[in-house]
Amino acid sequence: MRTRRIMPDKESAIALNRKIKVAIADEDRIWRSLRKALRLDRSQIYFVGDLVKRYMDQYVATYNIDIRHKSSRLATFASFMGAVSVDKINISAVSRFLAMIKQSGRSNATVNRYREIIAHMIRWATDQGIFEINPLIKLQKLDEPEYCTARPDERTIDAVFNEIDSKVRPIFCFLRETGCRKGEAISLKPEQIDYSRQVVTFHTSSRLGTRTKSGKIREVPLFPDALTAIQTALTYNQTAVSNVFYRHFEGCVEPWRDRTLDRFWELARNRAAIVNPIIAENCRTLRIHDLRHAYAIDLAEAGCPMHFISKVLGHHSVAFTEKRYARFSPNSAAQGVRMALENGTKRAPRKMIMQQRLLWAQ
Repeated sequence: MRTRRIMPDKESAIALNRKIKVAIADEDRIWRSLRKALRLDRSQIYFVGDLVKRYMDQYVATYNIDIRHKSSRLATFASFMGAVSVDKINISAVSRFLAMIKQSGRSNATVNRYREIIAHMIRWATDQGIFEINPLIKLQKLDEPEYCTARPDERTIDAVFNEIDSKVRPIFCFLRETGCRKGEAISLKPEQIDYSRQVVTFHTSSRLGTRTKSGKIREVPLFPDALTAIQTALTYNQTAVSNVFYRHFEGCVEPWRDRTLDRFWELARNRAAIVNPIIAENCRTLRIHDLRHAYAIDLAEAGCPMHFISKVLGHHSVAFTEKRYARFSPNSAAQGVRMALENGTKRAPRKMIMQQRLLWAQ
């Protein structure tokens, strides 16, 4: 008020008064900006790198079983936007990052995995109050072809198995007869096997055995070939018994690893392709994971309900199982239409309908 009284005229006093009011209103914003630049308040999230770290520490480490994929992809995102203010996170900035991933040669499906992880992190941050409104709510996914499981040929699988060394074969037989994942077979412990009930149990705790991907405990039946594979493997393991399956090589016993398992499978595929030139291409493209698909397809074709297949495979939801294997089930839409046309009571058999159409055409 003293400053205003000594102004030379009223108009200058009014202009100065207006500047004072603007400065008072803007003081909080300026102070917050200064604290942000100096990072004085450690409890606040100022940069994308801080947000990624808090999300990894508070959510991923607590709720996700396998953090490898999220940690690697978020590390890539942090290297691109780690020093950027969280206020700058928007669809345009994230789209530039996804475009960079796409230009590096990744598929649309892989780019969408990056998008899903980033979008989930921002949703979590919005729930935590870091954002008032989710800035990525309208971020679009890239188009990707719908996954359609092909039928693994039993002849091809047998050809590859014939080229696997006898001391290595038990773990592959176990994968084929149970439909479990590679990591579950590699980490399988004798305590997980119940011989009286003929089941193997996969737990949610690594202390009890293999941690399931879905975070749900599940039991898988053991048929004679699977039990034979387990007993054969335990017979080989005279000194090492903490796991069921070990790799025996030149008198040494060592635990299996994903890459070692893949290498033996690739060698067997190449040999099978040479021995069986007619199915050489099928041998070269057959994956270990296709043993799991073959197991699920056999169950679906036998009429096993989808919720049972989902439970045995350890899928997160029945919808996920149906998306891949329902078309192999006798109750699928294609099978239902075929049965209705061929054996329906209200319509003539398919053969008769075709004959009638030929007569009409003539």
